[in-house]
Amino acid sequence: MPIMRASAAVQSGGPPPTRRNNSNVENRKSTFTPENRKSRSSLSNNNLTSSQNSNINNGNNKQNIASYGSQTQFKASFTISRDKDDTPACFKQDGERFTNEQTLKLYSAADYTVKMEIAPNMELLYIKFGGVETPFKSTNDPEKDQKSIYQFLWSTKGIDPTENRHRTDVLCSMKFKNFKEIEFRLQVKFYTLQKMKHATWGEKLNSISMDCTAGRGTYQSFVEKMKYI
Repeated sequence: MPIMRASAAVQSGGPPPTRRNNSNVENRKSTFTPENRKSRSSLSNNNLTSSQNSNINNGNNKQNIASYGSQTQFKASFTISRDKDDTPACFKQDGERFTNEQTLKLYSAADYTVKMEIAPNMELLYIKFGGVETPFKSTNDPEKDQKSIYQFLWSTKGIDPTENRHRTDVLCSMKFKNFKEIEFRLQVKFYTLQKMKHATWGEKLNSISMDCTAGRGTYQSFVEKMKYI
Protein backbone atom coordinates (compact mmCIF):
# COMPACT_ATOMS: atom_id res chain seq x y z
CA MET A 1 0.00 0.00 0.00
CA PRO A 2 1.45 3.38 -0.91
CA ILE A 3 2.34 5.81 1.84
CA MET A 4 0.82 9.29 1.54
CA ARG A 5 2.71 12.20 3.08
CA ALA A 6 0.86 14.90 4.95
CA SER A 7 1.81 18.38 3.78
CA ALA A 8 1.70 20.35 7.00
CA ALA A 9 1.21 24.07 7.41
CA VAL A 10 2.72 24.57 10.87
CA GLN A 11 2.86 27.64 13.06
CA SER A 12 4.82 27.76 16.30
CA GLY A 13 6.59 30.03 18.77
CA GLY A 14 5.72 33.46 20.11
CA PRO A 15 2.15 34.41 20.95
CA PRO A 16 -0.73 32.10 19.97
CA PRO A 17 -0.88 32.04 16.15
CA THR A 18 -3.81 33.22 14.09
CA ARG A 19 -5.67 30.26 12.62
CA ARG A 20 -5.53 29.81 8.87
CA ASN A 21 -8.51 28.31 7.15
CA ASN A 22 -6.31 26.13 4.97
CA SER A 23 -4.13 24.80 7.80
CA ASN A 24 -4.32 21.04 8.08
CA VAL A 25 -1.75 20.76 10.87
CA GLU A 26 -1.38 23.63 13.31
CA ASN A 27 0.71 24.13 16.46
CA ARG A 28 -0.61 26.20 19.34
CA LYS A 29 0.46 27.15 22.87
CA SER A 30 -1.21 26.28 26.16
CA THR A 31 -2.55 29.84 26.31
CA PHE A 32 -4.63 29.18 23.19
CA THR A 33 -8.19 30.42 23.63
CA PRO A 34 -10.56 27.59 22.69
CA GLU A 35 -12.57 28.50 19.62
CA ASN A 36 -16.32 28.50 19.88
CA ARG A 37 -17.77 25.11 19.21
CA LYS A 38 -20.15 24.81 16.30
CA SER A 39 -23.73 24.91 17.48
CA ARG A 40 -26.80 23.65 15.75
CA SER A 41 -29.69 26.08 15.53
CA SER A 42 -33.08 26.03 13.83
CA LEU A 43 -34.19 28.80 11.51
CA SER A 44 -36.31 31.48 13.17
CA ASN A 45 -37.44 35.03 12.54
CA ASN A 46 -34.26 36.21 14.28
CA ASN A 47 -32.24 34.82 11.38
CA LEU A 48 -34.15 36.89 8.82
CA THR A 49 -33.74 40.49 7.75
CA SER A 50 -36.09 43.11 9.16
CA SER A 51 -37.91 43.41 5.83
CA GLN A 52 -38.44 39.66 5.70
CA ASN A 53 -39.76 39.70 9.26
CA SER A 54 -42.10 42.51 8.34
CA ASN A 55 -43.48 40.60 5.39
CA ILE A 56 -44.04 37.51 7.50
CA ASN A 57 -45.62 39.41 10.39
CA ASN A 58 -47.93 41.35 8.07
CA GLY A 59 -48.98 38.27 6.20
CA ASN A 60 -47.60 39.69 2.93
CA ASN A 61 -45.47 37.58 0.59
CA LYS A 62 -45.63 34.62 2.94
CA GLN A 63 -42.45 32.59 2.94
CA ASN A 64 -42.19 28.93 3.69
CA ILE A 65 -38.86 28.07 5.30
CA ALA A 66 -38.55 24.30 5.19
CA SER A 67 -35.79 21.86 5.97
CA TYR A 68 -35.25 18.84 3.78
CA GLY A 69 -33.06 15.80 3.93
CA SER A 70 -32.28 13.65 6.94
CA GLN A 71 -29.78 12.84 9.66
CA THR A 72 -28.47 9.59 11.02
CA GLN A 73 -26.48 8.93 14.18
CA PHE A 74 -23.58 6.50 14.29
CA LYS A 75 -20.51 5.65 16.33
CA ALA A 76 -16.96 5.70 15.00
CA SER A 77 -13.85 4.39 16.70
CA PHE A 78 -10.21 4.56 15.63
CA THR A 79 -7.28 2.48 16.83
CA ILE A 80 -3.77 3.74 16.02
CA SER A 81 -0.60 1.65 16.23
CA ARG A 82 2.90 1.84 14.77
CA ASP A 83 3.01 -0.01 11.49
CA LYS A 84 6.40 -1.65 12.04
CA ASP A 85 5.69 -3.34 15.39
CA ASP A 86 1.95 -2.85 16.05
CA THR A 87 2.69 -0.87 19.24
CA PRO A 88 -0.41 1.14 20.25
CA ALA A 89 -0.15 4.90 20.53
CA CYS A 90 -0.34 6.61 23.93
CA PHE A 91 -2.24 9.63 25.19
CA LYS A 92 -2.14 11.93 28.21
CA GLN A 93 -4.60 13.98 30.23
CA ASP A 94 -4.02 17.71 29.77
CA GLY A 95 -6.87 19.15 31.79
CA GLU A 96 -8.15 22.50 30.55
CA ARG A 97 -4.87 23.93 29.24
CA PHE A 98 -5.85 23.28 25.63
CA THR A 99 -8.99 22.97 23.51
CA ASN A 100 -9.28 19.26 24.35
CA GLU A 101 -8.52 17.70 27.71
CA GLN A 102 -6.67 14.76 26.11
CA THR A 103 -3.61 14.71 23.85
CA LEU A 104 -2.51 11.91 21.55
CA LYS A 105 1.25 11.19 21.56
CA LEU A 106 2.84 10.22 18.24
CA TYR A 107 6.18 10.24 16.45
CA SER A 108 6.71 12.91 13.80
CA ALA A 109 8.37 10.62 11.24
CA ALA A 110 6.63 7.28 11.44
CA ASP A 111 4.00 5.14 9.76
CA TYR A 112 0.84 4.23 11.66
CA THR A 113 -1.81 1.63 10.97
CA VAL A 114 -5.26 3.09 11.60
CA LYS A 115 -8.32 0.88 11.97
CA MET A 116 -11.73 2.52 11.83
CA GLU A 117 -14.97 0.88 12.94
CA ILE A 118 -18.37 2.36 12.02
CA ALA A 119 -21.63 1.16 13.59
CA PRO A 120 -24.13 0.71 12.08
CA ASN A 121 -22.44 -0.09 8.77
CA MET A 122 -21.92 2.81 6.35
CA GLU A 123 -20.09 2.96 3.03
CA LEU A 124 -16.95 5.09 3.29
CA LEU A 125 -16.09 7.18 0.22
CA TYR A 126 -12.89 8.78 1.52
CA ILE A 127 -10.90 9.50 4.67
CA LYS A 128 -8.36 12.30 5.16
CA PHE A 129 -5.78 12.61 7.93
CA GLY A 130 -3.78 15.83 8.02
CA GLY A 131 -5.68 16.97 4.93
CA VAL A 132 -4.34 14.11 2.80
CA GLU A 133 -6.75 11.62 1.27
CA THR A 134 -5.50 8.16 2.17
CA PRO A 135 -6.14 4.83 0.41
CA PHE A 136 -8.13 2.43 2.59
CA LYS A 137 -9.51 -1.09 2.48
CA SER A 138 -12.54 -2.81 3.96
CA THR A 139 -11.65 -5.71 6.27
CA ASN A 140 -15.03 -7.26 7.10
CA ASP A 141 -18.50 -8.16 5.79
CA PRO A 142 -20.59 -5.08 6.70
CA GLU A 143 -23.98 -6.69 6.03
CA LYS A 144 -23.21 -9.71 8.17
CA ASP A 145 -21.52 -7.81 11.00
CA GLN A 146 -23.88 -4.80 10.95
CA LYS A 147 -20.84 -2.57 11.11
CA SER A 148 -18.07 -1.42 8.76
CA ILE A 149 -14.37 -1.87 9.47
CA TYR A 150 -11.75 -0.05 7.41
CA GLN A 151 -7.97 0.07 7.60
CA PHE A 152 -5.39 2.48 6.18
CA LEU A 153 -1.79 3.62 6.60
CA TRP A 154 -1.08 7.12 7.92
CA SER A 155 2.40 8.58 7.54
CA THR A 156 3.45 11.44 9.82
CA LYS A 157 6.59 12.10 7.78
CA GLY A 158 6.77 15.80 6.97
CA ILE A 159 5.04 16.87 10.19
CA ASP A 160 7.39 18.76 12.52
CA PRO A 161 7.81 17.77 16.18
CA THR A 162 5.55 19.76 18.50
CA GLU A 163 7.29 22.41 20.61
CA ASN A 164 7.14 22.32 24.40
CA ARG A 165 3.91 23.74 25.87
CA HIS A 166 2.30 23.49 22.44
CA ARG A 167 -0.14 21.04 20.88
CA THR A 168 -0.72 20.25 17.23
CA ASP A 169 -4.19 20.12 15.70
CA VAL A 170 -4.47 17.58 12.89
CA LEU A 171 -7.45 18.27 10.63
CA CYS A 172 -9.25 15.10 9.57
CA SER A 173 -12.39 14.43 7.56
CA MET A 174 -14.43 11.51 6.31
CA LYS A 175 -17.33 11.15 3.91
CA PHE A 176 -19.91 8.40 3.66
CA LYS A 177 -22.17 7.62 0.73
CA ASN A 178 -25.24 9.90 0.50
CA PHE A 179 -24.08 12.10 3.40
CA LYS A 180 -22.09 15.30 3.83
CA GLU A 181 -18.44 15.33 4.88
CA ILE A 182 -17.66 15.19 8.60
CA GLU A 183 -14.66 17.15 9.89
CA PHE A 184 -12.85 16.66 13.19
CA ARG A 185 -9.50 17.51 14.77
CA LEU A 186 -7.06 15.32 16.64
CA GLN A 187 -5.09 17.07 19.39
CA VAL A 188 -1.59 15.61 19.12
CA LYS A 189 1.90 16.11 20.46
CA PHE A 190 4.49 14.88 17.96
CA TYR A 191 7.90 13.67 19.17
CA THR A 192 11.14 12.82 17.40
CA LEU A 193 12.11 9.15 17.26
CA GLN A 194 14.89 9.92 19.76
CA LYS A 195 12.34 10.86 22.45
CA MET A 196 10.86 7.41 22.83
CA LYS A 197 10.55 7.72 26.62
CA HIS A 198 8.36 10.82 26.29
CA ALA A 199 6.29 9.47 23.41
CA THR A 200 5.46 6.23 25.24
CA TRP A 201 4.74 7.78 28.64
CA GLY A 202 1.03 7.87 29.46
CA GLU A 203 -2.00 5.68 28.92
CA LYS A 204 -2.13 3.15 26.10
CA LEU A 205 -4.72 4.18 23.52
CA ASN A 206 -7.44 1.56 23.12
CA SER A 207 -9.44 3.70 20.73
CA ILE A 208 -10.62 7.18 19.83
CA SER A 209 -14.37 7.01 20.35
CA MET A 210 -16.70 9.44 18.56
CA ASP A 211 -20.46 9.99 18.55
CA CYS A 212 -21.32 11.34 15.11
CA THR A 213 -24.25 12.68 13.12
CA ALA A 214 -24.29 12.41 9.32
CA GLY A 215 -26.60 14.77 7.46
CA ARG A 216 -27.87 15.37 3.96
CA GLY A 217 -29.96 18.08 2.38
CA THR A 218 -30.10 21.06 4.74
CA TYR A 219 -28.85 18.96 7.66
CA GLN A 220 -25.18 19.12 8.63
CA SER A 221 -22.67 16.41 9.53
CA PHE A 222 -20.68 16.80 12.73
CA VAL A 223 -18.95 15.04 15.62
CA GLU A 224 -20.98 15.40 18.79
CA LYS A 225 -18.45 13.93 21.22
CA MET A 226 -14.90 12.58 20.98
CA LYS A 227 -12.84 10.86 23.66
CA TYR A 228 -9.54 9.01 23.86
CA ILE A 229 -9.97 5.78 25.83
